[in-house]
Amino acid sequence: MIRVAIIGLMVLASTAANAHQSQLINAWVRIVDRTVTVAYAFKGVDMTRAIQASLMIEGEDRVDAAKLAQHGEAVARYVTAGTAVIQGDGHRCVPTTKGLRPDRDGLIILVDWLCERIDRGLTYRSFLLLDIIPSTRQLLHFGDQQEAMEQTLLDREVTEVALLDPPPPIAVAYRYVLAGIEHIFIGTDHIAFLIGILLWARRLMPLVKIVTAFTLAHSITLSLAVLDVVSIPSWLVELMIACTIVYVGAENFFSRRVDRRWRLTLGLGLIHGFGFASVLRDFGLPSDAVALPLAAFNIGVEIGQLAIVAPAVLALIAVDHVFAKLRHGTVERNAAMVYLLSALIVAYGLYLVASRALAL
Repeated sequence: MIRVAIIGLMVLASTAANAHQSQLINAWVRIVDRTVTVAYAFKGVDMTRAIQASLMIEGEDRVDAAKLAQHGEAVARYVTAGTAVIQGDGHRCVPTTKGLRPDRDGLIILVDWLCERIDRGLTYRSFLLLDIIPSTRQLLHFGDQQEAMEQTLLDREVTEVALLDPPPPIAVAYRYVLAGIEHIFIGTDHIAFLIGILLWARRLMPLVKIVTAFTLAHSITLSLAVLDVVSIPSWLVELMIACTIVYVGAENFFSRRVDRRWRLTLGLGLIHGFGFASVLRDFGLPSDAVALPLAAFNIGVEIGQLAIVAPAVLALIAVDHVFAKLRHGTVERNAAMVYLLSALIVAYGLYLVASRALAL
C-alpha cells in the first residue's frame, strides 16, 4: 500500500514539477497509516547554494545526474535537517530518504517520515532555504490529482502547518488576498499609473468606468498569464508598464476628457495585468489548483486599488473646495495642480523607463 502511494507520488511530482521556479519549493504530502510521505521539488541552482556544491551541467540550466548522485547524501541531510514532521506529543517523526533524482532544471527527493502515533495530530515544519534565501516560499500540496487538492503556503513568517487538518479554503484565500493588497501598496509604478489616470476626475460615473475598465483588463491578462495561455518576457512587461505611466501623465496636459478615459485604462490595464501575474508567480501559485489563489489575489489587488483611489479622489475634491473658497469662485479642478502632479508622474515614468532599459 505504501509502495503504491510512493510510486504515485513520484509520478505526480514529476508531472507537476516540469518547470521549477527559483525560491519556490513544491512539496506533495500523503499520509498512509503512520507514514507521512513527502516529495520535495527544488530548483537545481537553489539546492546548489544550499549544499555549496554544484549540481548543474556546466553551461546549462539542467541538473547533472552524476553530480546529484555524488552529493545525494548532502542533499538528503539538508532536506531532513531543515524539515520536520512533529507528533502531537512533541516528538519528531523519523525520516528516511526513499528516492532522489534530477528533473530537468530541478530535482525531486522523496522522504518517508515514520511516526509512532498520529491520533493527536501532526504538524509539518520547514525552514528549507530560508537560511540562504529568506524570500523562499514553500507550496505544500495535500492529496493527489484524483482528489480535490488542498494547499497552503509557507514562508519565513509561516513555517509550519497542521498536516491532519489541512487549511480551509478561507485561510488559503486570506493569504493571497493579503499578497494582492501588499503588492499594490509597494508597487509604486501601479500607484503612479492610477493617480495619473484620475487627476482630472471630479464626477463619480467616469471614475467608476475608469476603475471598472482597469479591473476588467488586468483580470483578463492576469488569468491568461498565470494559466500560461499568453506569455510575455517580464523585462518587456516592466518596460511597457513604465511607458504607460509616462503616457497617462503626459495626456493630462492635452486632454481633460475623463469620461472617455475608460477606453485608455481598458487598453493599458492589459499590460498591468501581466505585471500582476509576474508577482503572483513569484509569490507562489499551484499549477494544479489555481482558481482560488488567482481569484483571491485579484480581490486583494482591487482592495488595494480602492484604498488608494478613494483617498486620492477625496483629497483632490477637498483641494478643489479650498481653492474655491480662497478665490470665492466655483468649485473646479485646479489646472496648475494637475499639471504639476502630471509632470512629476511623467518624470517618474521616464526614470523607470531609463532604469529598466539600462538593466536589460
